[in-house]
Amino acid sequence: MTRWLVGATVGVVALDQLTKWLTRANLRERVDEVQVIPGWFAFANAQNKGAAFSALADSEHRIVIFLSFTALAVLVIAAASRLLHPQDRWPGAAVGTLLAGALGNAIDRALFGQVTDMFKVSAGSGPLKVWAMENFRTNVWPIFNIADIAIWVGVLGFPLAWMFLAPRAPTAPGAEPAEGSAPTLD
Repeated sequence: MTRWLVGATVGVVALDQLTKWLTRANLRERVDEVQVIPGWFAFANAQNKGAAFSALADSEHRIVIFLSFTALAVLVIAAASRLLHPQDRWPGAAVGTLLAGALGNAIDRALFGQVTDMFKVSAGSGPLKVWAMENFRTNVWPIFNIADIAIWVGVLGFPLAWMFLAPRAPTAPGAEPAEGSAPTLD
């Protein structure tokens, strides 16, 4: 594992758990809401018993299913991380961010049986709100947290970092790339 992977994992899990603790400590569930940009962005306390979009929220085996899936994901991420070169800081950070997202939500599920979400994004007012209501029957995106953001950053960031930001082994003109190094476009 690279230090970038470990640093990203520890940092994002800490930030995720801190924001969840602050949310549970300061906002009553589904009651309090702090408007940051009125009609567009607010902090709220939403407890999600399910996965994304509340999937499996009513399943009596949801905790076992979610924690098993997380354990499998952690094993896959750990195995894949062994392929990273210690100098692969951006791919390592992306993988660490993905791992942190999985762990952050797993911690909530293991401790509380549900995940604390706090970021509420809405379509504001005017034509965008009308369009959202007509097409989705709501103008509010599902409430999410730092771990959810981290998962998306990791999923989208890793391939981009691997393709564009990972260090490449130098090759002499006309020579074949070293084994294990990615090809270059020059």
